[in-house]
Amino acid sequence: MILIYQYDFAKQTYERYQKSSVDGAISRQELESKLNDYKTSEMNYLSAKADVAKSKEDLNRLLALQSYKNVVAPFDGVISKYNIDAGANVVSGGSSTSTSLFEIQQIDKFRATMFVPQNYVRYIYDGQAVDVYIPENPQQKFKGYISQISGKLDNISRSMEVALIIPNDGKSGLYSGLYVKTDIDIKGKEKILTINPSCLVTLNSPDQYVIQVKDDSTIHFVKVKQGRDLGDRIEILEGLKGDELLVTNIKDDLKEGQKVKYQK
Repeated sequence: MILIYQYDFAKQTYERYQKSSVDGAISRQELESKLNDYKTSEMNYLSAKADVAKSKEDLNRLLALQSYKNVVAPFDGVISKYNIDAGANVVSGGSSTSTSLFEIQQIDKFRATMFVPQNYVRYIYDGQAVDVYIPENPQQKFKGYISQISGKLDNISRSMEVALIIPNDGKSGLYSGLYVKTDIDIKGKEKILTINPSCLVTLNSPDQYVIQVKDDSTIHFVKVKQGRDLGDRIEILEGLKGDELLVTNIKDDLKEGQKVKYQK
């Protein structure tokens, strides 16, 4: 602050002497002396100002170095894996040899992935409720909801990848990396036709057939398209209407159009 006052005083003094020199009241030597005082004060002021700016930069640099001691994550979570030990040299992120310090997992909600078969894709939507359970404990179910639908079917499995969000209160027993099963309620949106697995026959071909008993007690081989295998039932996608009478105890000597006796 003193240098500022000295600089302002020297400047004002020189300007006052400069005005007085016009009338000859001030000699040229006195004017040059005040100009020299003014320029000296100005240089001292500018030098001090530069020193202050440099000190601020040094302070900011030291504060930036201090900030590296604290690592801040973009979300709340728990550290699940350490990749460094205390005292280890940490390489900056731009280096090819750099590695992550540790891994953080967000446990207040979990993200799960499921695959929806093609014939059910049109019935799912964002925000739809999904029951999630662990295979070892199917009675305990957790509520999740659909957060993202990929919009593309897998060429091999003919299913679509769907992401789920499952809220976690910390007492559910859910952990990251668990294998879970899902259950979506789509009842009333599609009638699923299923048959007993013993109704299917291949006839030495890659195609699947069932044997229908017609009204005149003759049999007819009907080609069908099989869907999911549900264990005790087989899903049928094409070939049947649902009111057919099918043979379960199939024998090798059954022929197309053969008349049979049957018991429902």
